[in-house]
Amino acid sequence: MFAEELAFAVETVRSAVKICRSVQGQIEVGKWDKGDRTPVTVADLAVQAVVSRGLHEQFPHDPLMGEEGSEELRSPEYADLAAQVTAHVRTVRADATDPGIVTDWVERGQHAIDPNRRYWVLDPVDGTKGFLRKEQYAIALALVERGKILLGVLACPNLPTVLGTGTGRRGCPPIAIACLHRVRTREAELGRTGGIERQEPRRDFTGRHSGRNHQRTIPD
Repeated sequence: MFAEELAFAVETVRSAVKICRSVQGQIEVGKWDKGDRTPVTVADLAVQAVVSRGLHEQFPHDPLMGEEGSEELRSPEYADLAAQVTAHVRTVRADATDPGIVTDWVERGQHAIDPNRRYWVLDPVDGTKGFLRKEQYAIALALVERGKILLGVLACPNLPTVLGTGTGRRGCPPIAIACLHRVRTREAELGRTGGIERQEPRRDFTGRHSGRNHQRTIPD
């Protein structure tokens, strides 16, 4: 059960990893202004656009609870931001031909959520400061229904594949977490080696996701 949703989530998060690595790679350590959060804003918006578009294609009736609005992208004052976001989205989606199209994709993540039906929840960059320092952060995507997490995928692009070394290859494979129907992510399902399998108890998120907060916060 939920095999299609799981495959979608894993592949979409892999695309998000590519975007985040591209954006983070442009940050110059030591030259970046700590008051400028543009890099993480670009990553947030680009990832939300890609997830939103993918959902529209594969699960058009599933809404997305995203963090980002489209107001800035529609303002002429932020034309440069819109261009940056579009360029990064285009690295994983050839149909991202225009900032207006990408802005529409982003906006889908702000539609109303019915807590009694299933919906997706996205955190494009969990760990703002870590991202801006070119350190640790995570990308999280989950499918929720009636306050219960059906499945979730988490990726940690900068986590060393061999923990404790701090050097060598980085990029934790997507981790699928099955909370309700015990969906498993085996290497055969992912089609790759190095998959991590994990089971979690049920958790009730009813009430935690029913409201919307449009304000950007900067976690520690």
